[in-house]
Amino acid sequence: MRTKMIDRRKELGYSQQDIADLLNVTRSAISGWEIGRNEPDLSTIIKLKTIYKVKDDSFFLEDNVTNRDNKTA
Repeated sequence: MRTKMIDRRKELGYSQQDIADLLNVTRSAISGWEIGRNEPDLSTIIKLKTIYKVKDDSFFLEDNVTNRDNKTA
């Protein structure tokens, strides 16, 4: 999730502060999500899907979880 969040935020031209303002959270919260220190709650993930214009819930899964699931399928 971390790399995807950073890449998508930058693709859309947003700063961490921009996202924080849209979500009414601190910039350090955004930073924490992006570096993997913590994760957004479900209601925030729903808002992030709208902001980042993504429909697929797998966007918010860690890359290693997605890769592990694909190997067992």
